[in-house]
Amino acid sequence: MGDFYLVIIDCLRQDYSGDMFPEMERSDQAVSNFAKSLPSHNALLTEKKAEDVGTLGAQGKVETDTIATAFSQEGFRTVSVSTNGFFQPNFGFDDFEEHHDFENSVPFNQERFEEIRHEHGSFRYSAKQLVKESLENPTLLLDGLMYMHKTRMPKILRDSGLKKALKVMDTDDEDEPHFFAVNLMELHTPRTPPWSWCLLNGYADLPLRDIYVKLRYGRNPNTVRARSEEKFHRRAYKAARDYTHEKMKKWKDEKIDEDDVLVITSDHGELLGEHGLISHCYGCMPEQFHVPFFYSGGIEFGDFVSLDDVYDVLVGKIRSGENEETKEHAYFYSEENSSIDNIWAENQKGYISTGFRQVDFEESGRKFYKSFKNQEVEGREPVEISDVERKENYDPDEEVKERLE
Repeated sequence: MGDFYLVIIDCLRQDYSGDMFPEMERSDQAVSNFAKSLPSHNALLTEKKAEDVGTLGAQGKVETDTIATAFSQEGFRTVSVSTNGFFQPNFGFDDFEEHHDFENSVPFNQERFEEIRHEHGSFRYSAKQLVKESLENPTLLLDGLMYMHKTRMPKILRDSGLKKALKVMDTDDEDEPHFFAVNLMELHTPRTPPWSWCLLNGYADLPLRDIYVKLRYGRNPNTVRARSEEKFHRRAYKAARDYTHEKMKKWKDEKIDEDDVLVITSDHGELLGEHGLISHCYGCMPEQFHVPFFYSGGIEFGDFVSLDDVYDVLVGKIRSGENEETKEHAYFYSEENSSIDNIWAENQKGYISTGFRQVDFEESGRKFYKSFKNQEVEGREPVEISDVERKENYDPDEEVKERLE
């Protein structure tokens, strides 16, 4: 048995992945269980099922052993590779033997900086504490500025850690099998590939367009105010997808052997102008929960996959060599105040069956909706997925129309 690779391409939605990795097996009906990283990683990388994960706020922590412990017990060297601020040891992923962080580390006071960031309940409070302590320790302020630059500023001359991550996964150690869990953030806002790549691949205008959009519409990444802004986000997203695919395909062709197990998926999808919104964490919307799923290396998944079953399949493979049977349904959740602007999200629980039909269990019982593939549910009149109503006489279609005008 070779090495195992679980690669999570953050924010990659299924309908933008159709031409990726045609040489791999794929499951077109894969469902993420949460529309934000920390609880999604909890369901994906631990034995817990989505219905047992519960909500995890920005200061939450995974409280159980992760998949790394299971692989370590079977003689694998476990390595986590992260460009995601929530896929970190201090958020509960501390049982990996080796951790690489390329976009969130700070140079001077790593331990204290993470304590400040993790212990306090809000970004504003943490920022105040950082400034206060920086009066006695000025390098803390430099750490904060470095962190903000890495996580908030668009990359023009470099990527968001993709090339460094792929280099870490290049191992020639034949004596000890490896398990890699990797989170890649190229498709997460702000998302523009390096300018040198853009110039050679038909996206030369994107870096300058990114600056223009921010100057004209502000830095809020969550709303779309004009059709030109939506067009930019979709094009930047496609460019980031193309860049990620190109680099990963080259790495895969050169480094993955026939006996290696490779799984490529996403922790959640992304809104790209739907409902006038950008990003994720906005309730039970298909664009956020329908994710791509590719696999190779003698492992089997069905056409329907709930991400919280991936742990069972991978661990079952190394313990018994058998392919575990997975569920024929998936739950997915969003929680109150999980949206960045605290407008669109409220507590919701959804359900998807193998027919890929969506069911909502809230308030008035089962409600059958249009499926992600827009196939009608037999015997029921399908209706549109309900929008979150936070305003009196709220009409989301009118609001989107006004924004785009």
